[in-house]
Amino acid sequence: MNRIAVAFVAAPLLLLAAGCASTNGGSSSPSASRPYWVSPWASSSSFPGDNGSCSVRAKRLGGVGDPAPANRIDAPIQKWPNATAQETYDECMRDRGWRPAS
Repeated sequence: MNRIAVAFVAAPLLLLAAGCASTNGGSSSPSASRPYWVSPWASSSSFPGDNGSCSVRAKRLGGVGDPAPANRIDAPIQKWPNATAQETYDECMRDRGWRPAS
């Protein structure tokens, strides 16, 4: 096979392989995606505790029953069912250093 024929066969295969490659190792799990919450000083391992504490506060002050929004650092932000609960949750998360990623 001559070099031109090899190039016509190899080039599309290389493009296909490059298109299938990803920066996260091919994983499609949510934890491999970009964060939806960021903090200049808190670590991602502190998010579940901060989120849990703020959720308890928002449920109590906002009069929200179960189930409450289940926010995660690696999933789109879920809104609370009323303004009081939402404002309480947002303020609490800000106080702990968290803000929605832009």
